[in-house]
Amino acid sequence: MRFITRIDSKRAKGWTVRLYQKGDRSPLASKFFSDSKYLSMADALDAAKIWRDQQVKIHHLDRYKHVDAPKAHFCNTRSKSGAVGVSLSFKSSSSGAIHAYWIAKTVIANDINIKHWSIHRHGYKGAWKKAVDYRLKITGQPVTENKPPSPEERIVEWAREYDINLSK
Repeated sequence: MRFITRIDSKRAKGWTVRLYQKGDRSPLASKFFSDSKYLSMADALDAAKIWRDQQVKIHHLDRYKHVDAPKAHFCNTRSKSGAVGVSLSFKSSSSGAIHAYWIAKTVIANDINIKHWSIHRHGYKGAWKKAVDYRLKITGQPVTENKPPSPEERIVEWAREYDINLSK
């Protein structure tokens, strides 16, 4: 919902309304609507919507066209993998060994899902392909038509150190 966020923490449960002017980092107006004050989550949300709509008119934000976010977020301009939502990750085990993975991240209905595929087990291209296919399966959105990027120096050094073939 535009300008409305759900807060579910140990200390507070309710809805926060924050109105922003395009390009500004600090909110024009902000207010919290507690479930306990309004006796239910639904009533707190209704009050939040009414207050938001009043503030939108006061601050003249109604002249800006609002586009709802898609069900799944699928844009990451920082991705170097050649595929949206797919990234390369390294993890250190308790024994000190370093493991490399291709990771697929999806966000659907505010639920973050992260799944990873071992490069050691599936190969560099194979793990990348599994991550790309998984994103397509979950989101239904095409991720890329590209092949995986050439391995960076870090992954090449890792593969050399652990005697892993990156050509798979």
